[in-house]
Amino acid sequence: MFFNSKKFGKCEILCHFKDVALIELKNNYEKYVVTINLSTEKGIWKQGFYYKNLKDAGDVFNNILEDFYMVSFKI
Repeated sequence: MFFNSKKFGKCEILCHFKDVALIELKNNYEKYVVTINLSTEKGIWKQGFYYKNLKDAGDVFNNILEDFYMVSFKI
């Protein structure tokens, strides 16, 4: 799923569960962001953790999901 961020332009949601998402930023130094409270209509999120590689972003995404929702994804 793609959406347009006001700050980053076209973004791709790689994985999403409830209010947590792993997003790829195409034209940014940090290519991945783990977001909390994503609004695709407004193109914003409340809090984001930025990473240069998918492995680190995926680890944080899974840690947040495990801590708050007791689920995990294979990324």
